[in-house]
Amino acid sequence: MKLALFFLVFALLVCDVVTTIMVIERGGYEANPVLARLFKRLGLLNGLLLTKGVYLAGLIYFYELLPIYAFGLIAALYFWVLWNNVSEHRK
Repeated sequence: MKLALFFLVFALLVCDVVTTIMVIERGGYEANPVLARLFKRLGLLNGLLLTKGVYLAGLIYFYELLPIYAFGLIAALYFWVLWNNVSEHRK
């Protein structure tokens, strides 16, 4: 079950990258001011790939230490992020 949740989180990360690009290309903005500055400095795609890559590397590195509910909480958080991105894209 933990592995399935890990792959769900990975899929949600990919969807987050895609929907974030869609929203920003349509005139939206990154709500996180730290990430917004990073995206301005590195470019949107490079910034997204860097942050998601580091995040994913951390999840892989700490996979054995993280309890299963942590992956469930992370998945729930990313569902909320995707819901927000899709809602912004539809405006």
